[in-house]
Amino acid sequence: MGKMRRLVCIIVSLAILAACKNSEKAARQNSNTPPSEKQTETADNSSNSSSEEGKNMPENTINESALPEETKQIMEDKFTKLGFVRGVVTDYSAKSEGCKYMIETEKNGEKIVLLPQNLEAQYQKDGLKVWVKYRPIKPYVIDCKIGIPAYIEAVQPVK
Repeated sequence: MGKMRRLVCIIVSLAILAACKNSEKAARQNSNTPPSEKQTETADNSSNSSSEEGKNMPENTINESALPEETKQIMEDKFTKLGFVRGVVTDYSAKSEGCKYMIETEKNGEKIVLLPQNLEAQYQKDGLKVWVKYRPIKPYVIDCKIGIPAYIEAVQPVK
């Protein structure tokens, strides 16, 4: 009886994983479809018809301005539980010699500046708001003397 129960649990788990994988594929295919062929979405109507700001945003940007307050709070709680912090990408090249794009964030009310080792080019936009998951790394020899060296594990842009 115990073996049968385990087998059923494994099969159900595999079915759930397969369903998640298929929904991910469908979402990717939908995002690759030209906007003229997509169905209109009520939450994104303002961003699709809006100004140049929306055009400069990375493809997977979360449009927080279109979300109700409850949803924003739930989303913030989930990102925080997953180890993300809210931040802003800032171009430090004019502020300090040898510096490029940094991520400004806060922890316990204190401003923290991250020196990302691997920030992808699509996220190197001054003023871009992001959720970022990072881990501090050992300092290495560089020209920029500002910030904490960090390895970026994940970035989610926010509008």
